[in-house]
Amino acid sequence: MKSSREKEPRPTATRTPEQLREYRRKRDFGATPEPLEGSAAAAAAGDRFVVQEHSATRLHWDLRLERDGVAVSWAVPNGIPEVPGENRMAVHTEDHPLQYLSWEGVIPKGNYGAGTMKVWDSGTYETHEWTDTKATVTFHGEQVNGRYHLFHIGGREGNDWMIRRVDPPLDPNREPMPEHVAPLTPTPGSLPADDAAHAYEIAWQGRRAIAFCEPGRLRLDDAAGGDITAFYPELGRLTRSVGAHNLILDGELVALGDDGKPDAARLERRAKPGGDSAMRRRARDIPVVYEIYDLLYADGHSLTELPWRERRERLRALELDGEHWRVSQHHEGDGAALLAAARANGLPGIVAKPLDSPYVPGAGWVLVAAAGEQPRVELTHPDRVMYPSTGFTKADVADYYRSVAPVLLPHVHGRPLSMRRFFQGVDGPKRWEKECPPQAPDWLTKVAVPSEAKGHPINYCVIDSEDALMWSANHANLELHVTLALGEDIQRPTHMVFDLDPGEPADISDCADVGLLLRGMFDQLGLQSFAKTTGSKGLQVYVPLNSDVTYEQTKPFARQVAELLAERWPERVTANMAKRERRGKVLVDWSQNEWHKSTVAVYSLRARERPTVSTPVTWEEVEARKLDFDHADVVQRIEQHGDLFAPVLTLVQSLPG
Repeated sequence: MKSSREKEPRPTATRTPEQLREYRRKRDFGATPEPLEGSAAAAAAGDRFVVQEHSATRLHWDLRLERDGVAVSWAVPNGIPEVPGENRMAVHTEDHPLQYLSWEGVIPKGNYGAGTMKVWDSGTYETHEWTDTKATVTFHGEQVNGRYHLFHIGGREGNDWMIRRVDPPLDPNREPMPEHVAPLTPTPGSLPADDAAHAYEIAWQGRRAIAFCEPGRLRLDDAAGGDITAFYPELGRLTRSVGAHNLILDGELVALGDDGKPDAARLERRAKPGGDSAMRRRARDIPVVYEIYDLLYADGHSLTELPWRERRERLRALELDGEHWRVSQHHEGDGAALLAAARANGLPGIVAKPLDSPYVPGAGWVLVAAAGEQPRVELTHPDRVMYPSTGFTKADVADYYRSVAPVLLPHVHGRPLSMRRFFQGVDGPKRWEKECPPQAPDWLTKVAVPSEAKGHPINYCVIDSEDALMWSANHANLELHVTLALGEDIQRPTHMVFDLDPGEPADISDCADVGLLLRGMFDQLGLQSFAKTTGSKGLQVYVPLNSDVTYEQTKPFARQVAELLAERWPERVTANMAKRERRGKVLVDWSQNEWHKSTVAVYSLRARERPTVSTPVTWEEVEARKLDFDHADVVQRIEQHGDLFAPVLTLVQSLPG
């Protein structure tokens, strides 16, 4: 990095000894073991290069090329690109003495560049072009081999360059890293009979996390595909263990209590939205450990078709071990002994995985509870027809909710549930229920929320697990309606919602037009917005907040937005709830931004003629008016796209002042 007092000149075709002046100025050679220039070791001249992995304040790679008696140097934050067409930043630093081309060591804390320096690759290179602003060379190393182009782009101090590979990748069969992975989930059951053919791991019951690791970069996705990287800053240094590899890891985030056992309540506190300072504070007070138990992609190749045993051996060879991450231990065979140990230590249970199983649906993973059978719901009247026009039964309802549980649950977790129960199907009697029924099982989570109307708190049910979701389906609760805020912080909505309701003869196409107008307004305010169908006849627009804002700010803001929209387009839009004002127009209903109200959850079925679903959609689909989806469509969309509504859970935004 350049001194703020003296800008280092860009690499030039002519070298002078004075160019090592900056190298000497930045170092105290009585305190650092780095080499001084001028020893006999530098006598051999040639076209050598080295790439050093430098674990300093931030992990990066130092590229050094021998030229005119010095090692011309760049710091490459995200490693040397391996495929053509990808430009990566390369910051030109001070020239180094030639001894640095083979130097490895530890620069002590307090010195410039403090950290560990090790040779990652070395060899020779050919020069095709070298000017003040660009260089084209061919490297001959073990890791870096082929033609590359370095070019100057300026930057604040004039030291920013880019490096790009020109030749095809060394590995012609290299596959790009997938952007999304659907994690496998174990099926509750008993210990398998063929004990020796299985490996056994502790069932942590933490937060599932898929880690997408590239040199110097990390992204954590939850089970629904939502980006949760910002929630766990202590895992940022995992990139140092990964180094120059490109990996996809599967595992769980676990918060341990004072007794060393998994603590679900502590982990839940880490899932709350907040700013960067809040996330760092929680990471300090409630640290997590990433228990890594599978390797799905490595350096250009998917490993999902390989047997578990081979994937596990490759994972072990990576030696990923740090303060906040580790490869989860396992035992091959003897599952009964590990289950007994889990039971004795108060752990949830174990997971059995066939040694020869690929990472594909139906892999045969089994979750064995330590305390006997897990809470399970026995579906009653499974053949009862809930949607007469299509023959969709209660069992079909349960199957649908089970299939979408990984993406649905994060959106309802911790939120008070209002139930809309249909005892004999959508054409039969129905009832709204807020109070969790007294016959609800003890294991079902409840949350007390104040009620001005009743004068005492209402105990709401909370859907926070697949078992809870199955309990809800078994109680003929076709629709899931939840609050905009978490139950434990009911006055702080995590998002705003605008419900677009067409008045006849207006229809959902008119709602789409108004939704696009709303999106345009939010774009002008610097706010991202997301759309979903209601599953009925309308559309909803969500604005994620995930901050400390309260309904005292969101409700008047939402009303102002709705009224401004109605003022600008009075022939198409109304913000007035009166039915006489709504004919032929789209009502922009802002009133749901209230702590005691609920709205239909994303992925919820709707009690219509057929089992339609409140479905997240892209703005391109809104423009194309593709806004009608049933249960089968939604399951297929999730397989193709993951959770399109995931950003609503994590995107932090502030209302304009």
